[in-house]
Amino acid sequence: MQENAVNLVYEKIKKLLQSKGISYKEIFHSPEGKTANVSKLRGNRLSQAAKAMVVQIKLTNSNRFYVLAVIPGDRKLDFDKIKRLFNAKSVHLASADKSAAADELSNGQCPAVFLS
Repeated sequence: MQENAVNLVYEKIKKLLQSKGISYKEIFHSPEGKTANVSKLRGNRLSQAAKAMVVQIKLTNSNRFYVLAVIPGDRKLDFDKIKRLFNAKSVHLASADKSAAADELSNGQCPAVFLS
């Protein structure tokens, strides 16, 4: 299922770029999970990359939900800022199981687009 989800997202990105006449270069590598390592593989600066993380927001003991936080590759996620934004009781990274269930992709599998 995860492999199919990766392929589906990947094909949607390619079709969108092609439909808009945007040239692109495909770089294949195994799923990584560390933005700094992937940036080296791709040959881009860390600031040109993006990190996507599933975050659990806990408003009360029984009211929890998940959001996708996307930040520049050279930044760290500010959990206190997210907590204030949602007026939450607590905020933390989702477990690997919850994260994979939320977007159907394992850590490091989200197809990336680098536009220069």
